[in-house]
Amino acid sequence: MACFRQSKRRAAKSLTMILNQPTSAGWMVLLQNRDAAAVESAYDELAAQLPEQPVLHVD
Repeated sequence: MACFRQSKRRAAKSLTMILNQPTSAGWMVLLQNRDAAAVESAYDELAAQLPEQPVLHVD
């Protein structure tokens, strides 16, 4: 959704067409939440290390 700036409804419709299986915007939210939970600990670990870095190269 984020990569192509698609709404959840439009992403669900695209998956329905590709997979030939019914999907819904609600299912997309479920997947998004599941994925966010899966990477949360790694994200928190990296975020905690940022203040200690001498250079961030964010420009």
